[in-house]
Amino acid sequence: MNLSLSKLPVQILYLQIIILGLLGFIGAGLFNPTILFEGILLVFFIFNFSTISKEILWIPIFSLIYVLLSLIYAVVLNGNHVLDFFLIFKSFIYLVIVSQFVRKKSLDPEFTRKAFLVVLSLFLVKYLFLMAQGTPRQSIRVFEESNFELMLLSYLFLLDYNNHRKVKYLEVALLLVTFFISGSRSGLVIIVFLIGCIFLRNLSWRNFLILLIFAPVGLGLIYFIFLNRSEGDSLESIDRYIFFLSFLKEVKTWTFLDFLVGSERITALSPETCGKFTYYTKLFSFKGDGTCYSVMLHSYIIRVIFDHGILGFLFLCTAVYQMVRKSGFDHFISFLVLMILILNSLSVSAFNSVYAILGVALFLISSPRQSESDDKQ
Repeated sequence: MNLSLSKLPVQILYLQIIILGLLGFIGAGLFNPTILFEGILLVFFIFNFSTISKEILWIPIFSLIYVLLSLIYAVVLNGNHVLDFFLIFKSFIYLVIVSQFVRKKSLDPEFTRKAFLVVLSLFLVKYLFLMAQGTPRQSIRVFEESNFELMLLSYLFLLDYNNHRKVKYLEVALLLVTFFISGSRSGLVIIVFLIGCIFLRNLSWRNFLILLIFAPVGLGLIYFIFLNRSEGDSLESIDRYIFFLSFLKEVKTWTFLDFLVGSERITALSPETCGKFTYYTKLFSFKGDGTCYSVMLHSYIIRVIFDHGILGFLFLCTAVYQMVRKSGFDHFISFLVLMILILNSLSVSAFNSVYAILGVALFLISSPRQSESDDKQ
């Protein structure tokens, strides 16, 4: 692989994925992969920094204005901790960064293919290795919690499919095994959804027959994971249900306008809600005074509605979809890119995760292959 300045960021990412994955095998815990990947995102930004496409210029402008005005109000005037602020506004900051990547086209299909196969192999072998050791599900990972890192693998799979428009059955089977071993509910829902949509897009008699088998198998795997994770507990004891009930209690006095624009920038959750989740020590405010914010609710959809309102969530969705479309991808692929984020948002942080944003960035710097159906639209 020839080293060129225009392709340097993606090659660094490729090498870092391999190195971190290999370090994971020997149990190296002296590094934070999330911080390192965020550093790589900044490298992407620096090496690709140039004039932003006029068609998506509204995205970084509105995002930057919103972040700066909120920063002045929440941190400078009201004295909130700056790190709490950035955690709540991270997704909008990510938009400012990745908007630079639209139409840069420094990632070729050959690289994508190699990266996908390497990452899939790393995940599968590492997950099998940890499972054989009897590792608890929540500790089965390569970089970070499986709910996060599997988004990156999902995006690589989708990007590789877009480049070749072929369904490779062995790779699909290996993906299902990998996601199933992880025990990630959101991850398994995402990959089953992606594979199902791709099979429907390429519907033939062969794919139709396979889909008849895949559909019950995929749904069965999802049901098994949900059943296994709940361990026979009642609905009232499932963590995501508890988070949702806490959210409903926080917004019980909200008006329609409140749901549109969210709470005051930035608003802490009630002491009663924070008191329910004392075991999530890392999620409390950086002020160290027992305060907690929407991050405690886990699901990004309810977090973003609480902090930024329905309008904020719609802005994020529209921005991601438009950036992928303006990078040359068809409606189908752009829709799936967005759906990965939305499905993950039902459980964890999605738009706020560097693994998700790196996945989106790969599309923005790729040379897409247009489908015939999209050319007619």
